[in-house]
Amino acid sequence: MKKVLYWLTAGLLATAAGGCNTFLDPAPVDRQPGESFLNTPSNVEGVLAAAYDALQSGDFYGGQIQRIGALYSDDIDISRVTGQFVEDFRTRQFGIFNGPGRSVWGNGYKTIYRSNIVLKAIADNPTSAPATDNDRRKGEALFLRGLAQFELVRFFALPYTAGPDNPGIVLRLTPPSTQEATVPIARSTVGQTYAQIISDLNTALALLPANSVPGRANKLAARAILARVYFNQADYSNAFTQSDAAITAATAAGITLGAADSTGTVAPFRSVGAQLAPGVLFEMVNSASDDATGDLRNIFYSTFGPASLTADTLATGPLALLEPGDLRRRYLLAADPGDPSNRIPTSLKFQGSDPVNVPVVRLVEMYLTSAESRVQRGSFTAADVRADLNTVRTHAGLAPDNTTTDGTQLLTKIRNQRRVELLFENDRFHELRRLKSTNIRGRSYNDSSALLKIPASETSANPAIVQN
Repeated sequence: MKKVLYWLTAGLLATAAGGCNTFLDPAPVDRQPGESFLNTPSNVEGVLAAAYDALQSGDFYGGQIQRIGALYSDDIDISRVTGQFVEDFRTRQFGIFNGPGRSVWGNGYKTIYRSNIVLKAIADNPTSAPATDNDRRKGEALFLRGLAQFELVRFFALPYTAGPDNPGIVLRLTPPSTQEATVPIARSTVGQTYAQIISDLNTALALLPANSVPGRANKLAARAILARVYFNQADYSNAFTQSDAAITAATAAGITLGAADSTGTVAPFRSVGAQLAPGVLFEMVNSASDDATGDLRNIFYSTFGPASLTADTLATGPLALLEPGDLRRRYLLAADPGDPSNRIPTSLKFQGSDPVNVPVVRLVEMYLTSAESRVQRGSFTAADVRADLNTVRTHAGLAPDNTTTDGTQLLTKIRNQRRVELLFENDRFHELRRLKSTNIRGRSYNDSSALLKIPASETSANPAIVQN
């Protein structure tokens, strides 16, 4: 029984990476690392690569995260949705064998386990590599662990706005030994989980380099994700501090939103391999030899017929918010290519047959977060709020707003831009929960019955865990 528990609980440590990110050197490890193996810095780097690889997977940021976020939200035409497990999301009645939930849970904890191995290896052998290399590896591992924890708590727990004392996720901060793996671990609270995420990201921010190759974490990426975490908590003071600092750092680094035309509109979704598109702060890198985005492209776009997820065309849907001349309507949405007479809009963000890098956080989100946080934190200057908002509007080909001063009206305009700009990028569902919506396709933001179930592999091995 002990061996079975160890496999179920800790076996993900040894899971093969399943692919090789060509932008990472060396390649991800494909076996359980022993203590002597981890004495070599290049091998530790390989484990770190394996942590990135789990995050890049089609069962995480390579498509499943975006798919679940869309299936949960009110941005899709639910009556047209096709594909396995769709009925679970339609009815919000999930089982322990829900495929999307299992895959996100599994790959999230793969990332966490592998990050923990890196952190322990550095702690155990602090002189095995130059301090700058150890700091960078430690920073990346903490960034990846915090990011994985964040997505897990957002999908498997109630939002922070429903109360910090609700069950969160199981916090695993060390690679367990065989003996430790058999010890039941209860779920930490949502508040404790967020505190750990923020701690990981803040420590990563201090350790990471200012610049990195595309797909690798740096200070700007950590700051941007921190802004997102605080924003999800409705901690608008810290959300503003981090988003404003991210904008400043991006400007200093020469990162802009790009041109306000067709190229600039689609640029964040068209880079391949080791290149960073305009406006992207952190992304999952894909190349022709290592493409994890096949499912992602098929979810939102198909050259042969209806995509499995299409945008809602109701007056309450995102398309109703598009103004005349909006470049996003022209370049990021199209009619069903399989039926020209069918005007149901298909997203073009991840279209085509070639691999694409997947943006995890973009500069435009920082402007929207900064704008709303300015208003939400209390005292604000309308011109400063409009400056952030107008950066987004003008990039979308829209006229700037030079007159709105009322806080409520500003929030409405900011949130409308957020819904349109971040369509199908795993934002809307979490936005509704942050705002305490009582009608997320018929369910309240604090309805625990609508949560994904924790996979049976976890509950069988860990009897201390409380099922959703």
